[in-house]
Amino acid sequence: MVKLNWALGSLAIGLLSQGVAATMIPRRFKNETAPQKQPIKLMGLSPKYPTHQDTSKYCSYWYDNDGAVPCQDILEAYMITMDQLLRWNPGLGQGCSNLLTGWSYCVEAIDEPVVTNGPTKTAPGGSTPTKGIQTPTPTQPDMVNNCVTFDFVEKGTSCTSLLSRNGITLEQLATWNPSVNDDCSGLWSNVWVCVSIVGHDSKGSTTLKPTTTNTSKPSPTNGVETPSPTQPEMVENCNKFAFVKQGQSCDALAKANGITRDDIYNWNPSVNRDCGGIWANVWICVSVIGHTPSPTKPTPTNGVETPSPIQGGMVKNCNKFHLVQTTTTCKSIENYYKLPLAKFLEWNPDVGETCQYLMAHYWVCVMTDDYKPAPSPTSPSNGIKTPSPIQDGVHKNCNKFHQVQKTTTCASINSYYNLPLSNFYSWNPSVGNKCQSLLVGYWVCVSIVSWTPPKPSPTSPSNGIKTPSPIQEGMVTNCNKFHEVQKTTTCASIQNYYKITMAQLAKWNPKVGSQCTSLLVGYNVCVGVIGQTPTQPPKQDPTPTPFIPGMIKNCKKFHLVRATTTCDSIQKYYKITMAQIAKWNPTVGSKCTSLWKDYWVCVSA
Repeated sequence: MVKLNWALGSLAIGLLSQGVAATMIPRRFKNETAPQKQPIKLMGLSPKYPTHQDTSKYCSYWYDNDGAVPCQDILEAYMITMDQLLRWNPGLGQGCSNLLTGWSYCVEAIDEPVVTNGPTKTAPGGSTPTKGIQTPTPTQPDMVNNCVTFDFVEKGTSCTSLLSRNGITLEQLATWNPSVNDDCSGLWSNVWVCVSIVGHDSKGSTTLKPTTTNTSKPSPTNGVETPSPTQPEMVENCNKFAFVKQGQSCDALAKANGITRDDIYNWNPSVNRDCGGIWANVWICVSVIGHTPSPTKPTPTNGVETPSPIQGGMVKNCNKFHLVQTTTTCKSIENYYKLPLAKFLEWNPDVGETCQYLMAHYWVCVMTDDYKPAPSPTSPSNGIKTPSPIQDGVHKNCNKFHQVQKTTTCASINSYYNLPLSNFYSWNPSVGNKCQSLLVGYWVCVSIVSWTPPKPSPTSPSNGIKTPSPIQEGMVTNCNKFHEVQKTTTCASIQNYYKITMAQLAKWNPKVGSQCTSLLVGYNVCVGVIGQTPTQPPKQDPTPTPFIPGMIKNCKKFHLVRATTTCDSIQKYYKITMAQIAKWNPTVGSKCTSLWKDYWVCVSA
């Protein structure tokens, strides 16, 4: 340590010789001589965790507290004093009593205003103005004459800590002490400043503050130590406190502490009935002497100790917990623990159905005694690899899977795969028997080895025409003409070929939809009904336009090229060869190099 101090001293001398401010504090220091202590992690220019609202605005370097080391080690590592640490972080409390895990603290402040040395402090005596309050001396110049509460500014006191310990704003300080200036640049040391005036509801210092800078937390008559800072006007018989985080609501605070909103209002009168007036980054009262709160920490029978704090409603048989950070989301928990969101919400109901009440720095349940995580992807004897993620309990002999999208429903799976829901629920038990847990992004089983989809029994309507199978549900019963849908089939191609309208196609095949959203490959659709009058196209040139240049003149049948059309699909659909396509449409070429979109080509001559 002697060598270290000598080296640091040399560094300081070198810095001074180069004109560098001697108040710069060395950082990124690791104590190599004390291996028994936890090493201080390298921190950064920006805080990783939340910070207290009263932290010095001049902070230039931060320590992100993960709870690994005590306060004293932080002082040694960054070579700062307790006074400096408390000046930059007034919310820490005397002796680091409010050092919170998961929060960032200032360990260096550059360009911080230094209070100006004023006259030497004298014993209180001063003038006694007409208001009857004795004014101590010496005072900050130009102090107002209706001051009722004073605070002594010790040398080294920062404006931030002065404001924090008196519960006032910089604007108030500058108004009552005009020579301080709006940026606090004129604050003297070793003088008394005004921190409250007649008519101001001061909850800060006593009328004449002692010379000590001891800011230890008050101990009420009930013997319970009160943390700081606190919500103004807190009741004096409080025996339990909760720290209010940014964005936290009264409902969330009440649930987390097993109390009601009325309890919060009664014990913290400055909080309005609509929860207005509640401060962030302060302590509020959540229990008083004689009050028995609802339990928020379950006592499980599995022998696993439940950490604190937890959100209300957590299941009692939890055996694994996760501490929520400011960057944590329900999705990140789901991905990290391979835990279905439905299960997580079931174990932590107070998180909310849309994860809107996931509270930072609270513990949530991520595993229970009776839960078995979904198995890793397997390669069953059928040689089909199981994709991931899958829901718990998927049939081991599954040979076909479907990934659930936001628009997927059990009904759409039933319709698309012609899969009875009883089979689907049997193969995917975690989905539930009413499809209440069909999780987006997960794979479900839609077929197993040796299973064959059922085919509807062909019907023989009164018109004597046999209905082929399979067909989509809801098709009209008076159909007399059918078309089997192929991979290349579109509603437009059906309309063009059978000279029917989209309205007719949708009316005869309701499941297809008016926007052609469910035209299923391999199924038969109705393209004509008894009594139908064929749609007569307007009289026009038998050759549609525009047609591809060079097309033969005696063409009998045409096809409109779409964005998805290929020569291969034309050959398969019209049962013709590539040589015929090229012969009737020379521009297309023998290798289909110029098949133009939105142009007609000849497919029969």
